[in-house]
Amino acid sequence: MVTHSLARVFGEAYLKVEVDEEGRPVVGLASHGYRGFELWCRGAHGEFLPDLLSRRCGVDSVYHRMGACIALERALGVEIPEGAKKARELLLACQLFRRHSLTMTLHVLPDLLFPASDPGLRNLVGLFRVDRDVVGRMMALNAWGESALRRIAGRAVHPVLPVPGGLTAYPEEEALIGLRNSLPEVMGLARETSRLVRMLLRRNEDLVGELGKTPATPLAAATPPFGESWGGIRMAGERGGVGEVQEEDLLERVEMVSWRDSLLEVCRLPGQESGVLTGPLSRVNLTGSYGSELADTELEELRKTWGFPLRGMLLSHALRLAEMIMALERIDQLLAEAASWSGGETRRVIPPGIGAAWAALEGAEGLHLYRVEVEGGHISEVGYLSPLHWNLPGLLEVVQEEAQRAVGDVSEARQLGRLGVAIRCYAPCFFCASG
Repeated sequence: MVTHSLARVFGEAYLKVEVDEEGRPVVGLASHGYRGFELWCRGAHGEFLPDLLSRRCGVDSVYHRMGACIALERALGVEIPEGAKKARELLLACQLFRRHSLTMTLHVLPDLLFPASDPGLRNLVGLFRVDRDVVGRMMALNAWGESALRRIAGRAVHPVLPVPGGLTAYPEEEALIGLRNSLPEVMGLARETSRLVRMLLRRNEDLVGELGKTPATPLAAATPPFGESWGGIRMAGERGGVGEVQEEDLLERVEMVSWRDSLLEVCRLPGQESGVLTGPLSRVNLTGSYGSELADTELEELRKTWGFPLRGMLLSHALRLAEMIMALERIDQLLAEAASWSGGETRRVIPPGIGAAWAALEGAEGLHLYRVEVEGGHISEVGYLSPLHWNLPGLLEVVQEEAQRAVGDVSEARQLGRLGVAIRCYAPCFFCASG
């Protein structure tokens, strides 16, 4: 028994469900999309690395481009202009909003509204036939996120605004004013949609309690998911405490394990039998708050219903809306200060030197880690770890639990449906993880 379209818009993967000699289901997750980015980036001039790595994945292209720029700048000791840092932060906040809105619209909404329905209904077209208002609301949020990226970076996918050393140019004043004027309306829509998602989760309380209560160790950057100057990576300690570790120290401990029937690899840390978890659930459980008024109000509503720390991967969907609201609040702050940063020097020269560095970037679905080695201005080595590399052990554990639960007179379609919902709780991007 095989099922496809698990990730919908985030790459190709499928489940292979077999039965062993004792009649127990055995589930395998497979993805075969290897393209060899780490190989064909070697020898490229450093200036071209962001263009190359951004093609790894369209929906996360901003993170890949920014990660390549930061790693290259660190490797060669380049400090970018302060105004360029603010413009990059604005771009990352808009990307966070857009990535989450795309996930919620195409990836998640069908599962929240009709978790037990036939796949013929459990898709965006099927939902539109049943509830045009809900679908329209989600699509309006996604459209705003796309327009925000176009206004400040010229395009929504593979924008070329960040370059090694800074920016190609600052966003035009008219675009920044238009973006700020649109914020009140989209904020109201985001908060209304957040209430809808919380209601849908309460309606599916049994599913929230059953899917994905993994004991995995939370892992996240030590700051909110924008900006680029990390004080370290925060993760839960072995006895429940929270500590910070630098990128290099963390990566020295990582063991990469190939997953059977797949080109995917699993990140494992010694002593972490259940793996690590990165993404919206990890971020909020490690920080305890978002540090912005309206986003923390949304979080408090979740605390009242589900307690804290939050458990159950389905709750990540509500946290995505809270983070979209957090992003809007940060966008508003940056735009209010734009007159002080949106001008002056755009970039610094990247010297043709020798160096190597890791860069951590907290993306919408978790921690991205990039390593770049440079010799004479050309790339000699590239390394990358995606959120899915970290999340894969926990995801596979949830899939196995679901497979063991699928017994009795439960139909095959219902079994596969729940397995798909369990996987999509993680919003896994197989483009990013497959190389």
